[in-house]
Amino acid sequence: MHVVVIGGGYAGLRVVQTLAAHNLQVTLIEPRSEHILRPRLVAAAAGRVPLRDVSLPYSRLLDSKVRHIKANALRIDLEALEVETDSETLRADRLVLAVGSEGRLSVPGAARYSLPLYTLEDLQQILNHWSSLEEALKREQCDLKLLRWVIVGGGLVGVELAAELVHLARRWRKRYGGLADAIQIHLVQRSDRLLPEWPASVSDWVLRWFRRHRVIVQLDTQVKRVRADMAILDGPDGGEELATQTLLWAGGTQPVRVEEEPEGLRDAQQFLRVGSDCRMVDYPYVYAVGDSILPRDGEKNYPPCGQLALRAAEVVATNILAEQQGQSTIAFVPSVDRIALSLGAFDGVALVDGQELYGTAGWAIAQAADLLYYNAVLNPLIGRLTPEIFKKPTTFFENFS
Repeated sequence: MHVVVIGGGYAGLRVVQTLAAHNLQVTLIEPRSEHILRPRLVAAAAGRVPLRDVSLPYSRLLDSKVRHIKANALRIDLEALEVETDSETLRADRLVLAVGSEGRLSVPGAARYSLPLYTLEDLQQILNHWSSLEEALKREQCDLKLLRWVIVGGGLVGVELAAELVHLARRWRKRYGGLADAIQIHLVQRSDRLLPEWPASVSDWVLRWFRRHRVIVQLDTQVKRVRADMAILDGPDGGEELATQTLLWAGGTQPVRVEEEPEGLRDAQQFLRVGSDCRMVDYPYVYAVGDSILPRDGEKNYPPCGQLALRAAEVVATNILAEQQGQSTIAFVPSVDRIALSLGAFDGVALVDGQELYGTAGWAIAQAADLLYYNAVLNPLIGRLTPEIFKKPTTFFENFS
């Protein structure tokens, strides 16, 4: 059986590594040469993690039997199971769509004047911005608009980024003094609380943490337009023109689309339509996984995240192996039992089986999860042997060991 996987993110890579470990013929279509460790992007954007630690080359992660085509998938034919790339056309016995997501810069001016953080190129652009800003501080000739740092989006990425900038600002105030004392951090969130998918008690604790560290949190506030030197906001007290030339965008993501794909594949939110076993609706030999799908358990929707992407990837790999053996597929039942976030050095929040851990304990859980994933992609056996983080959906794999 030849399996073609489009996309080498968290879900796509897990499918490839798992199937390759069971000696299936696997082809990965992924234009990049390196796998991005997305949680590290935030720390790297504030200079706390070196750029070299944010990604791993696929040459270190893929079994020698896996073919890696460094190209974009331009067209997919889900009935013929064909994928056209920049360089060739492939045919598969099973096709896995793991094309992921991208930053949603839908506000006028956001794509032109803001600094998103989703790719290595985005990260380099932010680091270049900080480098220019540091040079201006050294010369003591810095526009104050550059020293008002505005983060748009109060979800996981926005909260972690704002916290990292708190520590960056502290380092710069110590190092440069003078103008650096004027650094001001704003966190703009359109809903009425930060981290709306987390328990309200966590949102309240994080809000207090930000206020204690002099971050101006603006809730119930939308960004209506971004200009070269300001963000135009609409909040509870009406409109506001917030002067800034340092605006970082963490305002959500949207599923990536293949350049040419059949009509009717997506729901109203642009997620790929799948059944409970992650097979595409109307296409039984095509699976979709990762940020391309919206995990559901009955009537409850779960926002896509790395943990769910990995669990869904295990289900997809299980089902492909089951099909090869003439057995039935299983359902992907999403659940988020353990999740953590870092608030910079030695501070964070974690939810572990309903228990809330704050401060150093929460930070330690976040670091442990990061290190576990790092080692699991280097040695996939680690991921399969650590159910406390990467739960196996079934003991089905043992039938193939």
